Amino acid sequence: MDKKFWPADAPRDARSFRPNLPKCERLAGVRERTRIIARGKNLQIGNFVVSILPAEEWGLALFVRKEVKPACYRNYLKRVARAAYRNAKPFSNYPKKIAITIKNSNKTVTYHDLWRALSEY
Repeated sequence: MDKKFWPADAPRDARSFRPNLPKCERLAGVRERTRIIARGKNLQIGNFVVSILPAEEWGLALFVRKEVKPACYRNYLKRVARAAYRNAKPFSNYPKKIAITIKNSNKTVTYHDLWRALSEY
């Protein structure tokens, strides 16, 4: 297998792509999630419950219930939610903290529905 060639003057972002979020944007506390859900605006988009709270900096808390089977579909939904969050950030007027809870796998939600909701609010 051949190695990919990148010009030496290519920006670092073009050379590597990490699918996960920067550590400063990950919200991994139950208190933080509860605060976002209690004080923020809650939206129901299919099987996604999105809670949005205006803040001074960006943050994403992502929770998927174990009821969503199989695991590969659970991971797919997490990838879709992260991609929608990442691509909706430039279209937002102010930073916000977002908690996304995925309840079950009965309803299907497209990436565009989730992206539209995140970029509008």
